[in-house]
Amino acid sequence: MNIDKALRDPMTGVYSRAALHERLREEVERASRYSLPLSLLVIDLDHFKSVNDAFGHSRGDRVLKEFTRRMIAMTRSTDPLFRYGGDEFVILLPHNTSAQAVQLARRLLESISAVPFPGEPPLSLTFSVGVASYPEDGETSESLFEVADQRQYQAKRAGRARVVSIEDDPAQISGTGEPGRLIERDMAWNHSAVF
Repeated sequence: MNIDKALRDPMTGVYSRAALHERLREEVERASRYSLPLSLLVIDLDHFKSVNDAFGHSRGDRVLKEFTRRMIAMTRSTDPLFRYGGDEFVILLPHNTSAQAVQLARRLLESISAVPFPGEPPLSLTFSVGVASYPEDGETSESLFEVADQRQYQAKRAGRARVVSIEDDPAQISGTGEPGRLIERDMAWNHSAVF
């Protein structure tokens, strides 16, 4: 088995979980050595289990492939995409500040969520995103990933279909404040199932 194939997710073709931690460590070392910004997005599809339960794993697999295709189309070739597991993905953003990463995450959420996924019935999906950036959120690959992952869970707990970063007010994240900078999407499609 060649090394590149071992580092790829067989279904989506993007990098696998096995490739993530080494690549993240390399990017953190590069960012530290050259005083460069670095960010990462941890992305988790909202209510994806419901898609598999209602329509079967074959439909779920097609949705994951299309989701991956849409993310690749909206990111730079220098921003590697990883399937971390199930319906969770990670995008590394070398040379991106926190503000740039948040802007990309919001653009991904708005664009991908706005177009239903094909099939019968068409499915409208949202996702939750946690953003972490070097060095403000951590100076090691482990700490950066942990912060982004925790923020993705905060986005889920706050109602899903959101981007959470260092800039977000904790009251907004907990759902006790105004939505402010958090993205909230009303996905009431008359022509599609909403998950």
